[in-house]
Amino acid sequence: MKDTIIIDYGAGNVKSIYNALKFLGYESILSNNIDDIKSAKRVILPGVGAFGKAMEQIKDLELIDSLKNHCDQNKPFLGICLGMQMMFKYSEEFGKYDGLDIIDGHVEKLPENQTNKKYYRIPNIGWYETKNKNDFNVSYDENLFYHVHSYHCIPKNKNEIILTTMFNELEIVVGVKKNKALGFQFHPEKSRKQGLKLLKYFCDLN
Repeated sequence: MKDTIIIDYGAGNVKSIYNALKFLGYESILSNNIDDIKSAKRVILPGVGAFGKAMEQIKDLELIDSLKNHCDQNKPFLGICLGMQMMFKYSEEFGKYDGLDIIDGHVEKLPENQTNKKYYRIPNIGWYETKNKNDFNVSYDENLFYHVHSYHCIPKNKNEIILTTMFNELEIVVGVKKNKALGFQFHPEKSRKQGLKLLKYFCDLN
């Protein structure tokens, strides 16, 4: 059985994640092979770019059923940045596009009509503090994570929210967890020791 598969579908920062896991002492492989996914203990779905295009690439590789089945078997799964958004039922980015429907909810653009735009603009780029929710008990020496996004996730089940941050006066979701399926809107692989701690948390899930 493969240990950790990082899905390589042409729209993700796969090398940075691979190197971060290697630094932590975890072996992983880059793959878009269905048989590899079926035999994997853990799957990581990275992502950068547009939701619709990324889902099209996943669909063209015929990976949708394999990724959903992995989660249905309650095996550890991690979506990063766009990968977290793709875990949801649909996105409103440049139209309406179906996602993997691992998490019930949708993805919409960050609001542009807020009164306080002094600090946070679209795209939301920078290092921001997070707040733990629903007894998510991972702690960090430095609570700052690197974000790059223009859209945010809105889960229907608020109990699946594990991390939030502030975008001006709006609290937005940047971490979700349903059974052993996790999503981080920020980039843990680029977020120094605190990001590595979250990757270790995921890799230690059995």
